[in-house]
Amino acid sequence: MVSTSAARGRLCNILSPSLILGAAISIGLILTPICYVLQTSFAQGGQKHKYDVNITGTGKIPEPELKFFVLHIGPHKTGTTTIQRRINSDKLRSQLALDNYKVIEHRVIHNHKSINKIDGSYSFSDEFIAVVEQLKTTQANSNIFGSSEYLYADYPRGAKGCSSVRNVLLGNTKNGEEGWKLHIVYTHRQLYDKLPSWWNQRFKFHRENGNPMRIGHIDWPEDGGNRIIPFYEWIHKQLDEEHKFLQGYNSWKSCSDSISVVNFYNHTAYPPNGTTPVEADLVSNFVCNGIPDASHTCSFLLQEKEWPETTNPSVAFLDFDMLAVYAHETGLISSVRRRKEVTKKIVQFAASNEIRNNSLPIRCPNATTLQLLYDHSLELERAVIATKNKTQQKLNFDIGWEKALEKQMFCNYDPEEIVKREEWKAFFEESF
Repeated sequence: MVSTSAARGRLCNILSPSLILGAAISIGLILTPICYVLQTSFAQGGQKHKYDVNITGTGKIPEPELKFFVLHIGPHKTGTTTIQRRINSDKLRSQLALDNYKVIEHRVIHNHKSINKIDGSYSFSDEFIAVVEQLKTTQANSNIFGSSEYLYADYPRGAKGCSSVRNVLLGNTKNGEEGWKLHIVYTHRQLYDKLPSWWNQRFKFHRENGNPMRIGHIDWPEDGGNRIIPFYEWIHKQLDEEHKFLQGYNSWKSCSDSISVVNFYNHTAYPPNGTTPVEADLVSNFVCNGIPDASHTCSFLLQEKEWPETTNPSVAFLDFDMLAVYAHETGLISSVRRRKEVTKKIVQFAASNEIRNNSLPIRCPNATTLQLLYDHSLELERAVIATKNKTQQKLNFDIGWEKALEKQMFCNYDPEEIVKREEWKAFFEESF
């Protein structure tokens, strides 16, 4: 059982760095939400959920002997690749086994084609269903863990979708009852911070039929290569639907027995039965604060001194690739030059001349698009991160937002203006 002081400290982990920064502005205002302990009372008996940062989904009180079927739903660009690779490693699989967890093989669950939505129903691939049915027969007394960020976008729609999900994952056991408690793990990263990374992920790959084939672009658009859409255009299309980014979270929350929110920015975790937080990397944070009854694995991770680097990082060449395409399509370079070659030379020229982000002309989203991004981001923050002090939450959210604007996170280089500069005219004439 988690001690009161430990629970109070653990809740601090859901607070973003900007909220901590806000203490310098108003220490009196922030002490209360930092130390506030969120414990959701179930409808029957006034019982408390024993996992901090967990919120009742269906409101059902699971039988105590039932184990957990844990689904990590992402979303995209919240460290999912790093988390999945570590947890699917032999080392962590063996540690989770000591916590009585069976990990679903990555290739079985991590595939958007494994999920089908037809007329509101929700189904999985035959292979996934077969694996789950085998688990029901052989691992009914074990906890189950599976991770796929595709689950966040392909969420169950309405009661019909939820019923389909629970039937596949939990139902049809020997006694005809649900065999596990469905627990969802959601990793929260502020939307305005996540979307530029998502854009980068979308366009850093050459894609065929939507599938990523390789990083970088070799062929020009007219020869079958992909065209990179500037962030300021792409983001406008992502914000066209009201409450879009809340739909996945709300749907899984209502369909589950419980849900954990893991703060992407948190760098501490509490050892099991401990009252003092210790340094934690992304995966330690995820396991210790997201996966229930994984105390052995949590302790193991917190004792590791060297953590592997994160994987699937953003790349810096996209703006220069767009400049290469513009130069190609306006006749500034020879048509025989390969796209990747031109992009590489542009990157080298910019680096050799110490050209920095703030020295080149940029183009950013218009005021309307920025307001939509702000509104969607704040809506998601308020829905996912529970706090009594909404005023302080918004103040600290605004601090982070202003920093993002200052860093020009939502802007791209403007190729049309860049090629008008004398040093760039000379570069294209001499190099191509």
